[in-house]
Amino acid sequence: PGLASRFDHTLDFPDYSDAELFDILQWMVLENEYHLSPGARSKLRRTIASWPRGRSFGNARQVRRLFNDVIAEQAAWLVENGLATGEVLRLIRGPHVPSVPERERTPETVAPAGYL
Repeated sequence: PGLASRFDHTLDFPDYSDAELFDILQWMVLENEYHLSPGARSKLRRTIASWPRGRSFGNARQVRRLFNDVIAEQAAWLVENGLATGEVLRLIRGPHVPSVPERERTPETVAPAGYL
């Protein structure tokens, strides 16, 4: 509040929709030369839809965190299974997406559910 009072004008940017956040995630996946399996695609959509939109919601920052978590999980899976070559290195599957517990979105909820 003290900082905000020092500015005469503020800009309010509405949160991205779930579809827009998923589009941002898909762009990150393609930009980094990965591919999503149908299972990963579905689970990622559910994860994004589960995010509460409180005051601290990070929009694309949340997507970046999710992407990094998924890539870390996929890398750990590759190491565990001794896989180091082939198309599997670029495929993100459903099990690589952290699970999200079912939670109702409320304005009072400010922390993302599940994977953080």
